[in-house]
Amino acid sequence: EAVSNTGQPTVTAAGPSTTLVAGQFTTGSSASGTVELASVVLRAWNQFGGTGFALQLYGDTGGFPGSPIATLAGAAPSGNAEADFTYTAAPGVFLSDTTPYWLVASATTTAPYSWAQTDSASETGLPGWSIADRWRYSSNDGGNWTTVDNRSLKFAVNIVVPEPSTYAAGVMLAGAVGGLWWRRRAR
Repeated sequence: EAVSNTGQPTVTAAGPSTTLVAGQFTTGSSASGTVELASVVLRAWNQFGGTGFALQLYGDTGGFPGSPIATLAGAAPSGNAEADFTYTAAPGVFLSDTTPYWLVASATTTAPYSWAQTDSASETGLPGWSIADRWRYSSNDGGNWTTVDNRSLKFAVNIVVPEPSTYAAGVMLAGAVGGLWWRRRAR
């Protein structure tokens, strides 16, 4: 997990019905300047039988959700109890270092889903990654956003971790290039 607050206590829930509900996270630093998004886990439930649930990744515009970047694939939350629901990114969704992003949930019915909230500012994960201690909602498709402070929506962000063989190949390539440079210089 790059960052997660799903282990924190739940205090209440936010529900997208015909509104958009958005939680913010910020990426840390990486060697390459970007990381690939693998999946997101929401702590949620659906006690009222809502339909048409969608989760999207948005960019940030001045501290508010900006434009959609990607739609994440996964089943809508279900059941009357809080549980984890995983949404997968298509290959090639890259996140820039030290950049805020938004997870925006929506539903097409008036029966709301419930996305768990916590009033704890604690999270676990990689250095520099964080989850904002506020969330936003919009009743007019993102035209205006209302802020709820001192509460975080509960989720985890997972990134693609390169295989050890990828690192080994990079080290070998760097060694070969360095060896050629040293050999030419020695002549």
